[in-house]
Amino acid sequence: RAIAWEFAASGADVVIHAGRRRERAEQVAEEVRALGREVRVLLCDLADPDAAETFAADAWSTFGGVDIWVNNAGADVLTGEAVRWSFDDKLQRLWQVDVLGTMRLSRTIGERMKQAAATSNDDRKLPAILNVGWDQATQGMAGDSGEMFGTIKGAVMAFTK
Repeated sequence: RAIAWEFAASGADVVIHAGRRRERAEQVAEEVRALGREVRVLLCDLADPDAAETFAADAWSTFGGVDIWVNNAGADVLTGEAVRWSFDDKLQRLWQVDVLGTMRLSRTIGERMKQAAATSNDDRKLPAILNVGWDQATQGMAGDSGEMFGTIKGAVMAFTK
């Protein structure tokens, strides 16, 4: 929510991703619209490679390109039915969504950004991809949640570097 709001408050039009909960994304979209910005909500299960590719293409075409892409993927394995999943099932879901989803989207959008920048006459307008990690990933944290999220977000941070 805060990321979309800050970009919109700075004058950006925004595409908001929702994995399964469209209602929450639509609430954020209303806040963005209240700032006078254009916004579109797109649903996608980032664990599905084909769906992620379609999501990237749809996001790109929404406003005729992307200047800044933020990967803030995060599978929810702590609430709902996932609470009853095994450690391995939770870890697998986190890997699919947080790590592979981030990698796929970064590579797909990054390639589009490179192509667009190569044909642009505006050297001041360079695109950027921001990947969100976790401050505890480098220190570690005890317990199942800490072990899972530290490992997963550490992988995202390593990919980003």
